[in-house]
Amino acid sequence: MKTVIITGATGAIGWATTQQLLAQDYRVIMAVRSVERAEKLIAALPSQQHQMVFVEKLNVSDEDSEEAFVQRIRNKYQPIYALVNNAGTPQNKYHSKNGYELTYLTNFVGPANLTRMLLPVMEENGAIVSILSMSARWSNASKSNYESGERRFKPIRAYADSKMAMGLYMQQLSQHNPQLRINGVDPGIVNTPIFKMNRWFDPIVAILFRPFCRKPSKAAEIVVRAIKGDSTNKVYRYQSENDYPRGWQNEATAKRLYGRIH
Repeated sequence: MKTVIITGATGAIGWATTQQLLAQDYRVIMAVRSVERAEKLIAALPSQQHQMVFVEKLNVSDEDSEEAFVQRIRNKYQPIYALVNNAGTPQNKYHSKNGYELTYLTNFVGPANLTRMLLPVMEENGAIVSILSMSARWSNASKSNYESGERRFKPIRAYADSKMAMGLYMQQLSQHNPQLRINGVDPGIVNTPIFKMNRWFDPIVAILFRPFCRKPSKAAEIVVRAIKGDSTNKVYRYQSENDYPRGWQNEATAKRLYGRIH
């Protein structure tokens, strides 16, 4: 039975992906901040799937949590067939942790560090999939240092920059690990709580845009296709898989970001 790790597995896309993989007889490790929330979700699954899903605590913005998680994976679950870097956050205010802005830490530094630590337990021809975002088109990799201070902090730009950084990192990761299938997923605009920025205009955004958003189950279908597909160093979208867009092809910045992790 093939084993898949999904970070942020209690979120909308993460949980939909968990359900679809379980239905296809994969073993799923839900890597989550809230074990209690995960267990409540599992309780609603068909009883025959309970023995195929496991919950492990993980906070991708905490290096100690990541190290403890990886040790448990080595002891209990290896080898791993696929890792889905799904956990992410949009911060509406500037927060700093361990010297990093929290959006950047949660969406890039933490997932990249986790990926590096899990490489030794990945199966040959296994898959690493990271959830990216179309918002990265508003990021300029050659100008942004991804770590601008509080004075320059803008929530949407910070989120876009963090997703751009992850996309650049994934391209370098693919070059250094040809034995694996390493791809990004751009699910489009998905109806998830990540829309909520705790601003006065949240209800207006919900009314205007949510009816046109993709369902989490549809986004999960793209993730599953990326896990099972033969391609590498591609971006999977709804009905296609393509090379990274031109704006995501900045080798100098990609090498710099990869070097910080490895």
